[in-house]
Order: sequence, then structure tokens, then C-alpha cells
Amino acid sequence: MRDQLAAAGAITDPGKRTLRPFASHQVIVNDPQEVLALQSTVRTVLVTAPDPAAVPVDVLAMAVLAVECEVTTVLSSKERREHKHARKALAERFDELVPGLRAALRDSFLASRGVGGGWGK
Repeated sequence: MRDQLAAAGAITDPGKRTLRPFASHQVIVNDPQEVLALQSTVRTVLVTAPDPAAVPVDVLAMAVLAVECEVTTVLSSKERREHKHARKALAERFDELVPGLRAALRDSFLASRGVGGGWGK
């Protein structure tokens, strides 16, 4: 995924990483405003709880996947609890459109956690 984002010009990979246990690896987002706009769009859908059928499919997918992958920059833990019903309704709509994908992606995400979140090569 990182290579695809770099090839598309969305990120800049600073290059070689060290194998030191406490070394960090930061990827540079080339257009932070685009990321903030996407974050705001997803957050709005999750907080305002619109009719799931009225949410555009791409926004629905981003919102559901952000929740499933526990993206804490979109909603805090408290907000996740407060908007549980909206999250559930959006997830059900997503499952109607793409059966099985949400569960598969969630399982993949959880499995990658044990190996550095999938960022290792």
C-alpha cells in the first residue's frame, strides 16, 4: 500500500529504516489538507448519523473502515461509544453493499497488529 501511495504522489517515504527497536518510521503526507478534508467528511458522517442509504458509497466505505480499523484520529473512544448506533447502521448498510468485506478487512487489520501494523518489509 505504501508503495502505491508513493507512486501516486500522495506520500513521500523517507527511505531506509533502521532495525533499532525504538526507531520510528514516519511517512510524509504531501497534501495534509486533503487528509484533513477526508477526516472531516468521515467524522461528519459518523457524528451526524444520516440515513445510511443517503451516504455516498465512497464516504460510507471510508467511515466504516475507519471505525473497523480503530482510526483514533477520526473519533475518540468516548465518541465511538456515543455514536455506537450510527456506526452500527452504517456498518449494516456497508455489509449489504459488500457482504463479507468488512469482516475480512477487520480480521486482516487485527492480524497485522501483531507484526508491526503491516509497515515492516
